[in-house]
Amino acid sequence: MNNALQIAKEWINNIKPNFTAYYHRGVYANAYGTGALHTCSFINLMLKDTVYELSDSARDNFKKALKNFIKLSIVYELSRTIGARSPYFTNTLFLMRPTSTYFNKIK
Repeated sequence: MNNALQIAKEWINNIKPNFTAYYHRGVYANAYGTGALHTCSFINLMLKDTVYELSDSARDNFKKALKNFIKLSIVYELSRTIGARSPYFTNTLFLMRPTSTYFNKIK
């Protein structure tokens, strides 16, 4: 997980330097990105206080990506064109509530 939450350069799928979720050479903010952030938040919660706990840098990158997603969702209406196979999945902020809850359980 630590590797997956590092900043990815060039065409690699992952968190990009601007903290957007990146997949298939494009930003899929309301499709793959939401699932990835949700899964990471749950795994972060499960691994807390174990030998597999996320590193500080991985947790920080995840936190910044989550905050960026929330900010983009509040300020902008996410376009259907960045939804990949889920073009009608535009109300992602509502569906991301558990993600913030999982993450905020850990400081």
